[in-house]
Amino acid sequence: MIVWGVKNPIREKELQRLKNSIKIGDRINVKTLKVSQGRHASGATSAMAVVRGTVVAKYPHLVLAELASGLMESATWAELAVQKREKQERQMMDK
Repeated sequence: MIVWGVKNPIREKELQRLKNSIKIGDRINVKTLKVSQGRHASGATSAMAVVRGTVVAKYPHLVLAELASGLMESATWAELAVQKREKQERQMMDK
């Protein structure tokens, strides 16, 4: 028997709470791709990094944050919901 679905889906109510809790000017963590080039373009390496940014705009599906370097980075509400869940799980483990 094949069971389709997700164990713990992100519900609309959860996204709505998150959208209401984040305001323009708030500081949030955003995942960004860091790329460092070697001597040749084929030698480039990349890694995900979590950086702090200030919310400058909110849209129906994403948030735009300005990083300290002046660059803009976006994150979807779903990505932020997953980050929040992961943070809550880490806090539960620490107790």
